[in-house]
Amino acid sequence: MPSNLSQIPFWKITPEKLRDDLDGFADFACSNKDFADYLKVQAHYDQEKQVGQTWVFRHISRIVGFITIAMAHMKKSEGKKLKIDSYGNIPAFLIGHLATHKDFERRGIGRSMVSWAIDMAMNYSESIGCRLVILRPESDVVDFYKKLGFVYVPSTNDSEEPNMYYDLKE
Repeated sequence: MPSNLSQIPFWKITPEKLRDDLDGFADFACSNKDFADYLKVQAHYDQEKQVGQTWVFRHISRIVGFITIAMAHMKKSEGKKLKIDSYGNIPAFLIGHLATHKDFERRGIGRSMVSWAIDMAMNYSESIGCRLVILRPESDVVDFYKKLGFVYVPSTNDSEEPNMYYDLKE
């Protein structure tokens, strides 16, 4: 565990797209073993099939976190609740997985990765149409996302919709 638990300035962290020849991802460990396993086993496959793109974030030479993103949508019926009048479904940017290495938790990395993803979504919204950032967080991180401006949407039994969203126009 690093002795200095202060925040790492995000400008000292380098994002790069996951590649087969990338070093360090096999040693990634986080609080949620399923997320660490996703990075080691499934992320490359998802990229190859173009269902999700994973970005790793390095501090010096070590992977300190990763995020998997994809395009998605929210059903038009949910948009009415949000007061978004849309002809079709509401285009969205999906944060599928987000994890910080266990040695670097509580140092602002997760918050910085979410901010990076929101910035990317804002760029997409100007060229291809993207109104929301959506996610389905594990219950233990809902408060984390609320602090970052995401709104919790209670699920219904028949709903496949995301549990949280961030409106890029708010």
